[in-house]
Amino acid sequence: MNRNRMFIAIPLTFLIIAVILITSKVSSTGDPVEEARQAITLFKYAQDTKNVDEMIKYSRDIRYRDDRQRHKEYYKLFTQEPASIISVGSAKAVDSNLVMAEITYQEDGKNHELTLPVYKIDGHWKLVIGIPVQHQAN
Repeated sequence: MNRNRMFIAIPLTFLIIAVILITSKVSSTGDPVEEARQAITLFKYAQDTKNVDEMIKYSRDIRYRDDRQRHKEYYKLFTQEPASIISVGSAKAVDSNLVMAEITYQEDGKNHELTLPVYKIDGHWKLVIGIPVQHQAN
């Protein structure tokens, strides 16, 4: 009986490992620009739906000392009229872990353009907030 279970368990284990490996390859395109754009899009969706946990997941905000403080402050921002991303313009890979992306956002009824870094941190792409490279009001 134990032998029969082993004949089933071993191929099943290999099948599970293969599915995990294939799934991880599919979710990662390997294109830094595309992956960075996806992180920005997910951050924008979290912002639009006021999902603070997801906003924190897809960003690194250097204006706050830790995620606990960010969590608290982001909730406060939603009681006001916070700046919000409208669109993502061009993006350029600096290397495989850094993409510079042009963002259009709205604040106080005006559109602004901003170039922000999107870093791959611990294997995850994150929009870095608090260190703009360029800032132009339209």
